[in-house]
Amino acid sequence: VQTLGLSMSYYAKTKRYQGVISKLNLMRGFGFITPDNGSGDVFVHFSEIQNNAMVQQGDSVTFQIVDRGDSKRKAIKVSPLALN
Repeated sequence: VQTLGLSMSYYAKTKRYQGVISKLNLMRGFGFITPDNGSGDVFVHFSEIQNNAMVQQGDSVTFQIVDRGDSKRKAIKVSPLALN
């Protein structure tokens, strides 16, 4: 099944990861998350940050990862971790 040119497997990843916002480009609306598992930085667009939460470099977050089909990974459903 295709949706807007993307296979349904694009949306099927449900495992949540934890990581840290490592880079942000506020002017361009994107950044990168470094996963805690050491698997390499993941691209994130600001539109994927849930509930319009404010995040900044160094913040811990949870997220899902999808493969964009060009061997690059994208974070979706990004949520800041609650401070304890």
